[in-house]
Amino acid sequence: CMPHGTARIADIYKVASEATLGGMLKPQPRPMVCVAERPTDPLAWTAMARTVSAGDPEVDLASAADASLGLSEDGWWSTRFIHSVSKSRTDKIGCRYVSTLQDPLRKQVLDHYRNR
Repeated sequence: CMPHGTARIADIYKVASEATLGGMLKPQPRPMVCVAERPTDPLAWTAMARTVSAGDPEVDLASAADASLGLSEDGWWSTRFIHSVSKSRTDKIGCRYVSTLQDPLRKQVLDHYRNR
């Protein structure tokens, strides 16, 4: 269960396509990290997805598997996969809270997003 009642920066969710406003190419749920809370937007918050199959070392941030974060395989955080996640679907089926990134990983992931 999400700790704050709303998605916060650095929270990781397992997000399915139907929980995003624009849908996703691949429908199966994937880890996404909240990179912008968008408090004045009633509909959505911004997430950056993590891929295990489509990583590009030139532009993506390598991400080691970490069971404590719900990341079962090595992958990449990618600014190529930015999604708007429905606030009304957050922490429900299709968008479950998993964990929250801690520093130094939190800073690395957020810097990767901000410096895109």
